Amino acid sequence: MNEVKIGGQIWMGQNLNNEIFQNGEKILSVNTTDDWMAALQNKIPACCDYKDEKSNGEIYGKIYNWFAVVDPRNIAPNEWRVPLVKDWEILVESIGLKNLIGKSLKHPDFWGDSAGSNEFGFSALPGGFRGSFGSSMDINKRTGWWSATEWQPLSNKAWVVNLDSNIDNENLSFKSFEILKADVRMNGYYLRCLKNE
Repeated sequence: MNEVKIGGQIWMGQNLNNEIFQNGEKILSVNTTDDWMAALQNKIPACCDYKDEKSNGEIYGKIYNWFAVVDPRNIAPNEWRVPLVKDWEILVESIGLKNLIGKSLKHPDFWGDSAGSNEFGFSALPGGFRGSFGSSMDINKRTGWWSATEWQPLSNKAWVVNLDSNIDNENLSFKSFEILKADVRMNGYYLRCLKNE
């Protein structure tokens, strides 16, 4: 497992590409939009590859639904955990570059004109996400990662991290890295795990 140290945190150097919980039980792997939507409707933990193509999973990692993220069987490998929103906020503070956070996390390839410096080895790739009604969206334009933090109890929303192809500029309001709310009933994002302290 590739690890990167940023401030006092140790992050995975790539997205999770795991189909089992810590107890060895398998996470449902879906290959069609209908199966993805059925898993969401029935609150079944599930994962997929972008556009349901295994080759994308090998590059970008797996996309997970919210129910896989918060399942008590624990999706993160031993000694790792799914970050809370406060962990992502600590990452932002540790980098301390204001509008240039995204640029410092992006891989130097894949992003076109908004390629990053990757100075911490985080190697973020624009793997897209799974959006409304199960559509695979925005590869080569953006990516997103779950936090394990709900926006409000029973709100059907959780905090996620969005990284897009905006070109970061220190002196302007443009930034590619944001912490946002997402509808847990519809979306699928990647996971970047944090090592237990």
